[in-house]
Amino acid sequence: MEPLEFLTALLPVSGVYCAVELNNSVSPAKPKHAFKDTVIGMLDATYPWKHDIYFALASFKVKGKRTKPNVVALRSLFLDLDCGQNKAKDGKGYLTKVDAVVALQEFLKTTGMDSLGLPWLNDSGGGVHAYWPFTEDVPVALWQPVADAFKKLCIDQGLIIDEAVPADSVRILRVPGTTNHGLKGGLQYRPAHSVDIVQTGSIFDFNKIKELLQQHTPIAELPTDTTGLKGTKPTAPKESTGARIALINNSETRFEDIIRKPIAEGCGQLQYYLLHAAEQNMEPLWRATLSWAEKCADGPKSCEILTDMHPYARELMHKKLNEIKVHGGPYSCAAVDKIHAGICQLCPHWGKITNPLALGHSYATTTDAKKVEIDASVLSINSEEDAQTGKAVITRPEAPWGFAYGEKGGIFYREYVKDEDTGRKTHKDTLVLPYDLFAVDILNQSGVHYIHMIAMRPEGAIEITIPQRLITRPDELLGWLANNNIVAMHQGVDKYLVGFVRSSCQAISSSRHALKIPDHYGWQEDDSFVYNGRIYTSKGIIKMPMPDLENINQATAPKGTLEKWGKFMEFLQKRQMYELMCFGLVGFGAPLYRFTKMTESIVYHIGSTFSGTGKSLSLNMVSSIWGNPTTYRVHPDTSDTTMFNHAGQLHSLPFGVDEATTKIRNDPEWYPNFAFKYSSGSWKHKLDPASNKERRNTTFWNSIAIISSNTHPTEYMSGARKHSSLGELQRTLSINVWKELEHFSEDDTKAMQYINENYGVAGELFVRFMVSNLALCEHTVNEVKDNIKKYFRDNERMWHSSVAACIAGGILANRAGIVQLPMDKITETFIKIVEANRALALTSVRSVNDVVTEYLRDNAKGLLFVQPDDTREKVTSMAGYGRNLADSIRGEITGRVEVGIKSAGWVDMYVEENIMKKWCSSMSFSYQDFKARVSEMENTKVTFVKKNLLADTHLPEMRVNVICISKRETDMHIEDIIPDEEQENVA
Repeated sequence: MEPLEFLTALLPVSGVYCAVELNNSVSPAKPKHAFKDTVIGMLDATYPWKHDIYFALASFKVKGKRTKPNVVALRSLFLDLDCGQNKAKDGKGYLTKVDAVVALQEFLKTTGMDSLGLPWLNDSGGGVHAYWPFTEDVPVALWQPVADAFKKLCIDQGLIIDEAVPADSVRILRVPGTTNHGLKGGLQYRPAHSVDIVQTGSIFDFNKIKELLQQHTPIAELPTDTTGLKGTKPTAPKESTGARIALINNSETRFEDIIRKPIAEGCGQLQYYLLHAAEQNMEPLWRATLSWAEKCADGPKSCEILTDMHPYARELMHKKLNEIKVHGGPYSCAAVDKIHAGICQLCPHWGKITNPLALGHSYATTTDAKKVEIDASVLSINSEEDAQTGKAVITRPEAPWGFAYGEKGGIFYREYVKDEDTGRKTHKDTLVLPYDLFAVDILNQSGVHYIHMIAMRPEGAIEITIPQRLITRPDELLGWLANNNIVAMHQGVDKYLVGFVRSSCQAISSSRHALKIPDHYGWQEDDSFVYNGRIYTSKGIIKMPMPDLENINQATAPKGTLEKWGKFMEFLQKRQMYELMCFGLVGFGAPLYRFTKMTESIVYHIGSTFSGTGKSLSLNMVSSIWGNPTTYRVHPDTSDTTMFNHAGQLHSLPFGVDEATTKIRNDPEWYPNFAFKYSSGSWKHKLDPASNKERRNTTFWNSIAIISSNTHPTEYMSGARKHSSLGELQRTLSINVWKELEHFSEDDTKAMQYINENYGVAGELFVRFMVSNLALCEHTVNEVKDNIKKYFRDNERMWHSSVAACIAGGILANRAGIVQLPMDKITETFIKIVEANRALALTSVRSVNDVVTEYLRDNAKGLLFVQPDDTREKVTSMAGYGRNLADSIRGEITGRVEVGIKSAGWVDMYVEENIMKKWCSSMSFSYQDFKARVSEMENTKVTFVKKNLLADTHLPEMRVNVICISKRETDMHIEDIIPDEEQENVA
């Protein structure tokens, strides 16, 4: 709320307004006054001021005089509650502002002023200012006695206030939005602090405040006509519905309760009238009892009973009631004592209450069930909904035993009391929460139960779901409620709030079955589909709370129109971005992937060396089909565990990660590892440490992921890795976009921006179409799969299935009227993408020859070479050592190469079998396959023998099982094995 609205609510309509600036940086403080004819003019005058700024709560007759004789009217009551260590120490204030607010709330509850509404609160910097603005201006002559009575009531009840403030008609208080500079007498006695509105409350009827105050303290009889004030309120603020703490209006006074008070506790005058009503000369006392009964909730009936007891005529009764209303309201105890002496002064309440109405004060509560009307948009459950008003009707259940609801909202703890003398049972209600809170369902999500509750907060109804396990953990339960902005009236009733939630849970658990709710989006076992917090079936849509899917619920809430979203698709077609459109069809293809019967999932990757090539457009298309393009996809810095958990929650919907560049650059193995894990369709199983049992795994998916980056992970897998990447490459389909996008028209720019405000609409329509046409969807996918089968090889089943799903998704989206896509061009482009990926994948296949060649290249320095010299003597040497073989080489030997030793013109390479097994494993190549295929190498002989690898040296024997690979010298050149710098050592 702005300061102007605040001042408009508190200041009178007519008269001159006054603002004051106090320069507290000097002693004594120097005031500056500004008198203006309008509230806006007064506020404008304060803008140049740099010191502490105040406003007068009264309006004045003429400018220049802030004096009581010059006051015209006021429009509020007000209090100043000082705070701080020194104030608390001296008994002139409260230690903290929270303490002050709590004390104020207790005062309102004790006096019954909470029944009238909620005061406005300002944080003044040094304390709390409280205001009760009126519905109309009140002349100062009428305001003053009520303000005096209000001040007296505060003091009598022990509320610590600045006593100079509440009855001072020329009082000035701080303007919200300004600064309390913390200066006094030129000294800084506290840090500077902004003056803030912290609670916007109700607008009050002055006469109702007066009537309530009269129950506690006498007020001089004055005329109540305030219609003489002229003027029109410039902008009347609406009564707040968004207060931070909303006190309820359930207070009532029942005449029946006053009558039923025991003689020692009740009103002696009333008891006397009940016993002697039929006697003569009872008219004055009858009139007094009418003045009390008329103010009670059961007043009409009580007045008739009191009248019939004499009896008096009903016409006379109505006449007397009118006179009471005009001339002063309920009789005070002092007034009744004057007309019928000898009773009041013997009463235990004499001097403590103003009149007997205080004896009948209670709360209007009920334990009954009730139909409640709330805004349907906040509900995640099906309900009776009015299409025109958007309101839904749900049932608030009966209050659990020991609790009650306020007739006008709120939760009360009910304590039952039995009178020892009469045996009569009564109850005492204690306010726990100032608005209704009630359970509507018990939810079961994968075996974890939640209490689903509605809180009727002042600003509107909200839903909360509480893990049921918390009902046995009071502190955790209170923390959970506080996180949802549900806090008990004060700490003393926290236990009652916990008891209420637990009792509500017990009541609803015993009366109905837990509602089974989905733990993932997409397809369910019964062929229904979960999306946007709803379950879509062929028979209709079911709204249901999904607490563990809240992030996805928010990201998939539709916004905007299909027409504007379609402008983005038209832009892609106009620019002939067919590759990007292919990958964009992952959005429609992912939920159709199930119909391919493929259990493994697949990853699509869009790579680009440079930015600005449009790689994010596909991802935006995918994301915008189902939700907000930004929040639907996963942030690249997300951990793998969280990513796969999110994939499990999406289940059938596409999983997207934009700009995974840094992740892939930091760890080139991240992408191939991710592709393998995602293709598995499930996350790892876990053990419950508490029970030492395996947890139920609910993290499964059957879908297509799409990732973009400024890297080329498929090229890394096909070239930079020493082992085969065929498995990973067949689990990913990749495109590289290289042409920078340019020459955008204004319409192009708008089209790309449309999806930021128009999204989720296409997905919602596609879901409706799928659940209503299951057979058609399955038939279309299989038909496309058969039509394109000729373009795929048997080991390309994941490419085949995913492409079929995407093409079918485009065809069905066209048929559903969601979009019109050029499917012939898209199909043709998809086949080209597959061919390019196939060519890349084939380069990653490792042969036996690759294994041998890579071994020789990587282990050349550990090879021992034996070859004849010119005299045919064997010469033994080793790279790095030459012919001077040290004893330490035994641990460095990686093999033995004999050139022309066993047979002239042949090279025999001996490698220990255990070492070759490890090498094959490091290249993801089976050693058994290696043994079976190595002999198939051209011009190669293979034998398995025991061999002393250190023969023909002075070193100890090293006899091991080896594989001997023999090739002609013409096919194996020593210079191809040994690095250039080492060739002299083995010459």
